[in-house]
Amino acid sequence: MTISIIVVTRNRSEHLDECLSSILKQTISPKEIYVIDNNSTDNTYSICVKYLSKLPIRYYKELNTGIAYARQAGLEKSSGDILVYVDDDCIVDKNWLKSISDSFELNPKKIIAIQGKSLSYWKDWLSLIEQYSYDLWFKYAIDDLNKPNILKFGSYTDTKNFAINRNFVIKNKLYFNHLAPHKSEDTEFGIKMKQSMKDNQLFIFQPRMLIWHKHPNTIKSFIKKNLIYGYNQNYLQQYKDFREMHNLYKPYIERNKIHLLDKLNINWLKKYILQKINRLIFTIGSINYQINKHYLNK
Repeated sequence: MTISIIVVTRNRSEHLDECLSSILKQTISPKEIYVIDNNSTDNTYSICVKYLSKLPIRYYKELNTGIAYARQAGLEKSSGDILVYVDDDCIVDKNWLKSISDSFELNPKKIIAIQGKSLSYWKDWLSLIEQYSYDLWFKYAIDDLNKPNILKFGSYTDTKNFAINRNFVIKNKLYFNHLAPHKSEDTEFGIKMKQSMKDNQLFIFQPRMLIWHKHPNTIKSFIKKNLIYGYNQNYLQQYKDFREMHNLYKPYIERNKIHLLDKLNINWLKKYILQKINRLIFTIGSINYQINKHYLNK
């Protein structure tokens, strides 16, 4: 069983360098590593050249700007039995690739896709909120984030740390939709993946498939991300998989979110302001989608 790693990047050559450095430390080797350069203007190509003698790098420049175009290019170019996506701002554990290989080898006909575990690389208070929110999202479906488990909903697909059987993708004509709103293309891909799966086929969570994510950790990025999530939530409501997941997940979050900020060592005023800002910007994002939809349908 061969593995193709797909790293999508755009103008983050320093992150890419560290990502490839961590891949270099893997205990097993991939068939190929496709670096999909989404029209960068920095020294991304030079970083790839740096690793040519150390890793099976395949460089491809995708001129259509947009992460869906880049992910799709990786899917089409790669030839491994298993396609593994990781973002350029991630550091992978040394046993990351082996955990993927071992998991598929357990039952290659039954296991179709694997979602890995992501931890925040940063330790500031905003990153702690990011991590707790991410964990809470998964804990609805998984009691113990340190043990493998079956994922019922394709909506849990997060392609910054994701692996899928290539033949399954080809057979079911799965693709990344470049018309989907930014940052919803992987969720939509996962939903369609789950819709295509037979009852005996599995989408699993594997905590040993571990990465550390260098997500943007500023107030500005926090606001932008929640605006996008609010917008995307409305777009994804068209899918039964997402509606069912969200309807079950939302009450769980309401019961548990009170613990989120209480776990963090920040003063009460910052907690209060953050709660209000988060709800406001998510709502604005949601309203923005409805306005755009209204004018597009006119």
